[in-house]
Amino acid sequence: MNIKRSLRMIKLGVIKNSPTILTFSGAVGVVTTALLTIKPTIKAVRMIDEENKKRFEAFLPPLKGTDIGKMTWTLYLPPLASGALTIVCVVSSNKISLQRNAALLGLYALSEASLKDYQEKVRTLLGDGKDEKIRGEIAQDKLDKNPVKEDQIIITGFGDCLFYDSLSGRYFKTDWESIRKNVNDYNASLFGEYYQTLNDWYDLIGLEPVEMGKKVGWEANNGLLELYYSAKIAEISNKKQPCVVIEYKNGPKDL
Repeated sequence: MNIKRSLRMIKLGVIKNSPTILTFSGAVGVVTTALLTIKPTIKAVRMIDEENKKRFEAFLPPLKGTDIGKMTWTLYLPPLASGALTIVCVVSSNKISLQRNAALLGLYALSEASLKDYQEKVRTLLGDGKDEKIRGEIAQDKLDKNPVKEDQIIITGFGDCLFYDSLSGRYFKTDWESIRKNVNDYNASLFGEYYQTLNDWYDLIGLEPVEMGKKVGWEANNGLLELYYSAKIAEISNKKQPCVVIEYKNGPKDL
């Protein structure tokens, strides 16, 4: 039973890491193919020189390209085989990666659909008022888990109201009018350019870009940027301050 379990674990490890293994094998194959080509080439040159020497002594014309190919092609069977295996490794690695990405996207879509169904059912059973209360309590929990010092608050230059971005976990100061205008401007750009990244949104509200923000955002055919606002209390330098938590009704997706 232990041997069977170990074999299954090894098999699973190979399956999970197969793209990496195949990519590494492809890299090794490129080097191996190059090395295997050197020796046959040296031998082929020697054979051609010897044959041309014999032909010269017999007053015959030198070898033509077709004659050289017929005489030396068998020498290159090992590098050809290595090159073919290298191509198989690279193509297989790419194929497995594409299949896994497709499966992850399908799983993500299924999870997102399930979450929306759950949220709709919560609203139906509890009503909008209790749904907002639950969302507000979750927002307060986020603030409680993320106290900061006064000098860690980002000053955008657009206002003095304290806001908290639930996606990046950053506190910043702006004003209501700026946020509303930025949402409208972002959605206008969304229609005009088809998609906008999360970093495009952060640029509008005066926040620095984040690594995640390069790859995720909103597409015009998947809905506009819509926000939830929750007025809560944040702990700033051990003092309680009012804070507006920004949450995203339809979160960003992979672009």
